[in-house]
Formats: sequence, C-alpha cells, structure tokens
Amino acid sequence: MKKIMFALMGMVSLMLVACSSDDHDGGSSIKNFWTLTKESKTLYDNDTEGVQLTVTLAFTAENDITLTPTMSGDAEFLSAFELSTSSVVINKGQKTANFFVRAKENKVISKKGSFSVGFQALSTLNAGDAVSISVAPKYEVELTETQMQLIQKWQEAYGIDVRRFIGSLDVESTVTFNTDDKDYYNNGDETSVFSDLCPVTISEKATEKDIVLRMEGNALGLRGFLYNMLQAQTNKDEDYWMSNPHNTDLLKAISFDGSNEEFYVSLDITIDPKTKSVGFVSEVENLYGDMIANVPFEFSYTAWDRQKKMADEGGTFILDNGEESAEEITMAEAIEQGITLNPAYYLVNSGIDSDQWEAEPSLYVQPVASYNDTQMTFTFPWDFMNASGYEKVVVKITLNE
Repeated sequence: MKKIMFALMGMVSLMLVACSSDDHDGGSSIKNFWTLTKESKTLYDNDTEGVQLTVTLAFTAENDITLTPTMSGDAEFLSAFELSTSSVVINKGQKTANFFVRAKENKVISKKGSFSVGFQALSTLNAGDAVSISVAPKYEVELTETQMQLIQKWQEAYGIDVRRFIGSLDVESTVTFNTDDKDYYNNGDETSVFSDLCPVTISEKATEKDIVLRMEGNALGLRGFLYNMLQAQTNKDEDYWMSNPHNTDLLKAISFDGSNEEFYVSLDITIDPKTKSVGFVSEVENLYGDMIANVPFEFSYTAWDRQKKMADEGGTFILDNGEESAEEITMAEAIEQGITLNPAYYLVNSGIDSDQWEAEPSLYVQPVASYNDTQMTFTFPWDFMNASGYEKVVVKITLNE
C-alpha cells in the first residue's frame, strides 16, 4: 500500500514541476498568456522619450509572437500621445519585449488624467490586463480653449511651447539711476533691485501667426517701482507738486486717498521664435502729445480713473488761484492745463530708440530683449517727466522649466 502511495505522490510532483516550468509544452492544454507592466512615472505632454512598457509571457515563445498594442481613453490624450511601434514582437525562445508610449512632437494637453494601453486579442494567447498611463500637462496654466488652440498651432508651426512663458513668473528688475536723479528719487543709491512675480498670459492681440503675450498687472515686475516714481512726482512731492494749490484742489475734487488707491501696469510683448527676440517697444504718446518710441505700458490707476470719469461727465471743481478769486473750472480743462494724475503724463517722457538727452556720462542703451531656454531678458533706457536723464533698466524673467 505504501508503495502505491509513494508512486502516486511522485506522479503528482512531476505534474507540478511540468506545469511550473518556463518552457511550455505545446501539446499541453494550458494556453500561454501575456501580462503588461509599466515604468512608474507620470507621462508629461512634452516627454517624447516616454514611459517604457514591458509585455511578459507566462511561458517562453515557441515561435515569434506579434502583438498589436492599443490605446483607449480621452480623445484629447489619444491625440497628444502615441505608441513607439505599431507591433510588438516577442521572439522565439524569449518571454519579454519592451516598447514605449510617449508624447507627440507638437501636442499639448490642458488637464491631468489617464488612458489605457493593452493589446488586440490574439487567438493563440490569453489576455492580461491593460495598464493605465497617468498623464499631465508639463505647464499647468488657466487658458481658454481658444488660447490652447493657439498654443497648439504655435508649437506645430514654430516648434515652441509657449506655456513655458505663461503663469506667475519670477522676475528680478534692476534700475540704475543717473547721478542727478539718484539723490532725489532713490535716496542717493545708484541702483535699486526688485524681486517679484510677473503674471503672463496670452494677449487678445495674438493670432495664429503672431505670438503675443500679455504681462498683466505687474509688467516686467515694475509695478511697485513705477508707482513709487508716480507718487514721487505727485502726492508725495511736498516740495513742488503738493505746494501748488491747483493740485491739492484736484485731490479734494476726486476724494483722493493715497493709502487706498490702486495702481497696475500691463504690457503686450511679441515672441519671435526665429530670432529668439522679444518685441516690447512701439509708438506711444508723450505728455506733449508727440508720438515717440517707448515701452507701451498700459497704466491703471484708480485716482486717474475717477478724474477721467469726472471729466467725461462734464464735472467741475473750484480752483484756488492764490491772491486772485477762486474760479470754477471743468475737470476736462484742468487736464488740458496739466492738472492731472494721468500716470502716462509723469512716466512717459523721451523716446528710447535714440539718445535724446545726449548727456555725458550717459546711461543710454539701445532697447533690446531676447530669450533663451531659461529666461527672458530686457534692457532699455527710461526717463520720466522730472528726470535729469535716462535711467537704465534690466529685467530678468525666469521661464517655466
């Protein structure tokens, strides 16, 4: 009896060994099958190397096996990513093969998500489970569908991913003052350095051909600096501006509140992928009504907004004329006489395409801007209504990685 039992146990052992072997007996009823594994990482929409996938058979292949990989999921993702091959071959005598899923050259996505990769059914193999590929945009910014379409077209046409330029970007601005201006406007210091964030988005002026970006609210990181320079020539200028009763009458008329007024600076810039230059100078009107080449800052100032509104509505106020009798004047007339809080009146002065001051020594430099893989750089001269010459401005904006 014992001999029979031992014999049966031996036969079972041999069957188990046979079934567990890597080498599959073609005559067995057990069908070979595949499993699929993936490299553990998120696939970004600029990753053209991609995520490695490995298909593994339960048993070594008796003959070459050709599998057809498939992708399924969100249409946006399927249009932005691709498989590295249309067929995966596991050679005879082998159990594994590798392939990749990767980002297409000029596609971008607007959201995080995932899609699946598997294989088409094959009659000679049992199927394993598909794998889920996690994907995400490399640069996450809030954009409209129209703006996303522009980014897509620019990438296809010019090979540039504009999202690197978009978002709240770190900016460092350095202003160098000329000798005469530094004492009165910069506490005697030759330079001032400002570190801030510069919000950048796509301008409404952008087209499929023209890459136009908008620095909103804190253009070139200079909002604080320009506001200080505006106030230094108006409500904080106790020596001159505030000593003129016409100006103090203006402040009363618009209920000026220096501690609660808001000031913002915006600017449209153009990106040229061929030259890697940045356009930021155009024709603007100075305080004399002349058109000059300058940085076309767009100023928003609540005190000036109220003054304009009063002028547009035909409002009047009482103007103190010193020893003469006071007179009623319209706000529109006051603006024409230079009784104004228009930021451009104080912050836009000389052209910057050539040296208008011709001072010696001079801080004048040709305005220029460019970008590389890591940053945008702007260098330009700048002056203001009460300046004694040009100041030099250098701005460095760090791009998204």
